Amino acid sequence: SLFKNADLTTFLTEQAKTASWLASNCSGAFLYAHAGLLDGYTATTWAGGEPRLQREFPSINVIEDRNVVVDRNRISSNGGIPSYQGALVLLAQMSSKRKAREVFETIQLNRLIPWTEITRYLPEK
Repeated sequence: SLFKNADLTTFLTEQAKTASWLASNCSGAFLYAHAGLLDGYTATTWAGGEPRLQREFPSINVIEDRNVVVDRNRISSNGGIPSYQGALVLLAQMSSKRKAREVFETIQLNRLIPWTEITRYLPEK
């Protein structure tokens, strides 16, 4: 039903014109895809939903079996714990690796995964 919401689609499209970053988590990639905001980009969605995203939106290069995908100013991630990874990658891009690591340790994500599970998704600069 959200795909039929013209106001939402317009809002996403308008925001994308000036936003520095667009980030989606889980099925949120489908909202961006429906608005055409992932056309020509590489992205992911919830674990197991990638084939559907690829089938429904063939102009997106959909990656399977990867928690976080960064393509230019688009970040997409699977749901669950990978959503934290995507958020920390976004934070590192918007501020710094140092601040992202501080949050990583503050929320005690370091008890579940090593820091390298965040930095591996950061684009090389």
